[in-house]
Amino acid sequence: MSEIYVRLLNEGTDVWASVPAEHLGDSSYRLLATEIESEQDCELQYKPGDVVVAATRRGADGQEMMCAVELQK
Repeated sequence: MSEIYVRLLNEGTDVWASVPAEHLGDSSYRLLATEIESEQDCELQYKPGDVVVAATRRGADGQEMMCAVELQK
C-alpha cells in the first residue's frame, strides 16, 4: 500500500491530505477508504475507489510529495 496526497476542496487555500492508495503501475493509483472522507468539513477532490494519475509535486516547505493530479482515462 502507498500513500498519495489528494487536494481538499473548499478550503480557501491549497490544502492536501495524505490518502492510502493501491499502486497499479506506472503513475496510476486506486484511492482507498480513509477517515478524512467521513469528516463533515473535508471534501476530497477524488473519492475512494477512483483511479488517479499521480505526479511528484513540491510542497510549500520544499518537500516532494506524490499527488493525485487527474482521473485515469
